[in-house]
Amino acid sequence: MKSRPPKYALDFLRFFCKESYIEEIEGDIWELFDRRVETIGLARARGLFIWDVLRSFRWINLKKVNMNWMSRSLLNNFFKIGIRNIFRERAYSLLNVVGLSLGLSIFLILIHYVRHEFSFDTFIGRSDRTYRIIQVFNDSHGENPRPATSINLASALKEELSVVKEATNFVRGMPTWVDIGDNRFFEENNTLMASPEFFKVFDYKILDGEVYNPLEEPYTMVISKNQALKYFDRLDVVGQTIDFERYGQFRITGVMEDVPANSYLQFAMVLSQNFDRYFDNVAPWFPQWFQSWRGSPARTYVVLHDPEQKAEFEQQLPALLRKYKGANWQENPYYLQNVLDQHFYSTGINGQWQANIQGNIQQIRVFAIIAVLMLLIACFNYINLATARATRRAKEVGVRKAIGAMKRQLVVQFLSESLLIVIMALGLGVLLSNLFLPYFEQITQVSLSMDLNAWLEALPSILLTMCIVGLLGGLYPAFYLSRFDPAGILKSHRLSVQTNTKLRHGLVSFQFVLVIFVMVAMIVIQQQMSFMSDRSLGFDKDQLMVVEINGGNVRDNFATIKSELQTHPNVLNVAGMTRVVSSNREPVSVELHPPTEVDAPVAVDFYGMDEDGITTLGLNLLAGAPFTGAYAKDSSSVFLNEEAAKLVGGTSVIGQWIQLGDNFRAQVIGILENFHYRSMHESIGPLVIGHVYNPFESIDDIVIKIRPEGLIATVQFVESVHNKFDENAVMSATFVDDLIQSFYEKELLFRRIFSAAAFFSLLIALLGIIGLAAYTANTRAKDFGIRKVFGASFFDIIRLQWMSYWKPLGIAFFIAGIVSWYVLANWLKNFAYRIDLTLLPLLIAFAVVTLITLITVLGVGYRMARQSSVKALRHE
Repeated sequence: MKSRPPKYALDFLRFFCKESYIEEIEGDIWELFDRRVETIGLARARGLFIWDVLRSFRWINLKKVNMNWMSRSLLNNFFKIGIRNIFRERAYSLLNVVGLSLGLSIFLILIHYVRHEFSFDTFIGRSDRTYRIIQVFNDSHGENPRPATSINLASALKEELSVVKEATNFVRGMPTWVDIGDNRFFEENNTLMASPEFFKVFDYKILDGEVYNPLEEPYTMVISKNQALKYFDRLDVVGQTIDFERYGQFRITGVMEDVPANSYLQFAMVLSQNFDRYFDNVAPWFPQWFQSWRGSPARTYVVLHDPEQKAEFEQQLPALLRKYKGANWQENPYYLQNVLDQHFYSTGINGQWQANIQGNIQQIRVFAIIAVLMLLIACFNYINLATARATRRAKEVGVRKAIGAMKRQLVVQFLSESLLIVIMALGLGVLLSNLFLPYFEQITQVSLSMDLNAWLEALPSILLTMCIVGLLGGLYPAFYLSRFDPAGILKSHRLSVQTNTKLRHGLVSFQFVLVIFVMVAMIVIQQQMSFMSDRSLGFDKDQLMVVEINGGNVRDNFATIKSELQTHPNVLNVAGMTRVVSSNREPVSVELHPPTEVDAPVAVDFYGMDEDGITTLGLNLLAGAPFTGAYAKDSSSVFLNEEAAKLVGGTSVIGQWIQLGDNFRAQVIGILENFHYRSMHESIGPLVIGHVYNPFESIDDIVIKIRPEGLIATVQFVESVHNKFDENAVMSATFVDDLIQSFYEKELLFRRIFSAAAFFSLLIALLGIIGLAAYTANTRAKDFGIRKVFGASFFDIIRLQWMSYWKPLGIAFFIAGIVSWYVLANWLKNFAYRIDLTLLPLLIAFAVVTLITLITVLGVGYRMARQSSVKALRHE
């Protein structure tokens, strides 16, 4: 028998194609089909035949649509009937509109958030060929990429590489006092010091002042609109001067639009690169390093003539660097990163200024999936109710067809009614999304104000969503019921009970799968977060206050500050550390040379602390002795954690001398129990703890163990002591438990989103179950009436109602279990320390959904059981 292409594809071709073209097009693709069957097989030939049909769906090939059958008055009549049906069955319409609007509102908010995340730096005019330069340093851990370059690199690139159109660099401004007349402000990290080409590379909008080159002259600056209002309470500030304590006096040459929220670089002021006053207050060696080719204080960005020249740039760069650094200089590798990739693809690149800006593309994809799931739950809920109700109108369809209604007219009528419901739901959904948006912004810490422009940008997506949902809800009654013979429909009304059971069960099952999956995900995320918060970190994190040392005077007078702090009765311990453990500032990396294998170094992390550090943190000393308090001995003593001790011989290494780095020899005096000095995303690594005065890193934090009683007064006392020695009289302080929590901001956001999604999915599902249970009860009212006459009890009626749900629940249990296990097992792999995935979350979610369904069925069944049998049977 000769092979044939798919019949439905041929039918579709004949449906849309003009009569004058059909013979030629069908003959050509059929001929191709016969050839492919002989060469690539029947299955692939059928698939390609479908593709050929779809490719033929072009405007020139389409039949002209004859709309003579559809008059304006008939269309108006359809909408009138639709509105009457909506108000005649108010309860059904309310369930549909509310359920669909809830799903649409959550969908709109999440999609708006996803669009915001994917829009980072798209406002840059030449974003496709604008790049930042990444230098790959090498340390004891291996490759360490950082966006750090010489401050001289940008100008050399512009002058000597033909592929470069523009280049600029900038450095981050240090925290400083700002004086404007008699007013004083303290600014921490909202200032950049940029080369004159900054506004040629980044086209931030200049509202007032010099537009093309506002940083060309020395000691000039550009200020953002909000910062101008903060300092001067007006915007006409061009020509005004601002005195920065660390940098000098700068003249405002431009006022720029506020940096958009979807910009990877966040700042409020851009200063020209004049460092004279700054260099007066730093170490003598620093200016030479800062301004040399071997220094790396700057971030460098380039604009290429063509994005295809990226590889050519990376090939030419090493020769340029050797020219200025010397042929014998061992240069690190460099590469370019497109500005559009900064937000999502900067993981592993250290030295990020605004870590909170960095996005997580996996998480955003999950949020997009959640948005679609919420919309699907609402849509299936709506479609289920629509299809269930549609069969009750079979007699109406029969009457209309009997008096001459065409099938296409019935299709338009049902679709128009469906679109009316969707339009009402969309209006309510937009209103709800605006009501929910402030709470979502609070959860995500992202400003997502949906102004008129945002709504206009989203309008095409909203209209497309509305059309899809409306079509899905109206397709079944439109095409299924309208095809029946009117005599058959009018003769028997059994169609309303029998025809769409499988379809409804399938939709209910899929809806249950989505709800159970969202609930299981919420439970597992909650368990993992609780596990991380409850798990012992190996040190006492409670009531540990960390004061950052930001001034040389505080560092130099640490001993005096420590003595004064210890006089307060609520201060239990005080320790000086290079960096506090479990903070977002990483420890320094050094090479440890084992006593017996000096030429085989291993990479370890290093912290420094004084003699009270172990007691203050509550670390467990497994073997050896603590610091003595004598600087001469302690400065050459170190502790190893268990992981580091394994690398050099265990406890037998106590008393031996090891080498750290190139020339620091230290004696191991103790072994500390492992503790989590990083987040639980990472395994505990080898760690060396030396004295706070060490050759690798200076003291940077004061860690204070305080009593919980009188917390506010104690913090005020600490601030008063600190500010006596700080040049700016400003204390930067936090608590270790807050630092630890910052490691898990993404997971906390996950938990909040999933919790909200689980709640709303349950609510939408509940509305659907109520509607379906009421529909089933109404369609079987006569059946229940007869059973009651013959002695059926209340529980018999409930059992019959429940039979409609146990099979969809059972199917959903197994499908949701498989999907949840696969998705969540992969998510948990992101954590070095994680919970064991069990069946308990699935059983809890299944039990909750089952219980809600059962309660709903009981409520509807109770109403039916109380109804008089005579009322149900009086028309028989």
